[in-house]
This record gives sequence, structure tokens and C-alpha cells, in this order.
Amino acid sequence: IQVIQNNLARLLSQKGSAAFSPEEALALATKLNEKTKNKNPVYLDTLAATLHAAGNSTRAAKTARTAVDLAIRKSMLPLAKAISDQVLIYEAAANQ
Repeated sequence: IQVIQNNLARLLSQKGSAAFSPEEALALATKLNEKTKNKNPVYLDTLAATLHAAGNSTRAAKTARTAVDLAIRKSMLPLAKAISDQVLIYEAAANQ
């Protein structure tokens, strides 16, 4: 069920999606990360994406950096690289 919740939050956070609803995406991702005690870098990445979609790019960048650190600690290096690329996008948006 957690994977489904994560995927739904990701879908709802994608601009251009017919289902775009950043507030609902953020609520889902927040609850999921609370349930997993912020220990899953994939779910933290989704939370960062939902924060960005909801207009909070500063917090998105911070959350994504946490996800990168956790992914590295779990030896999920391709994931860490992918998320670190997103950090740059969130930071750029936060500085506009």
C-alpha cells in the first residue's frame, strides 16, 4: 500500500497531469513519510517533489538533500545521484 500511496502522491504532484493536485499530493507524501519515520529515500524524494509542486522549493531542497544522504547511507547510489540532480532544480526555483 505504501508504494501505491507514493506513486499516487508523485502523480498528483506532476504539473500537466490531469490529476494535478499539489496540496493532496503533499498531504499523502507527508503522511507516508510520517508512517515510515522519514527512513525511505524514495518516499522522501516524493515528499520533496510534492513540496516543490506546492510552491515550497526551499523546503523541497532540504528534504531532497536528506533523501540523498539517506540513499548514500543505504548504498543506493544511482538514486542518490538522481535526487541530487533534483536538489539543483529546487534550489534554483527557491532563489528566483
